[in-house]
Amino acid sequence: MIPSRLATKDEILLVHSDKFYNQMESTKTASQKQLKDLEGTPRSVEHTNVIKILSIVKYLILLIRMYSIMLF
Repeated sequence: MIPSRLATKDEILLVHSDKFYNQMESTKTASQKQLKDLEGTPRSVEHTNVIKILSIVKYLILLIRMYSIMLF
């Protein structure tokens, strides 16, 4: 298994804009109100995590289906 690590800024910028990166960086020092204001926005941390989770679930379902087909 490959150990996980934090992505570098350069790696993040390969798939996200500077604006998104700066917005996520600003959450480190944001107040509770500022974080609440970001909730539900298309590029919020929560929204991004939900999309990732849904992608993982779809992938796992595909793997289960493939494994089931191989068994029978």
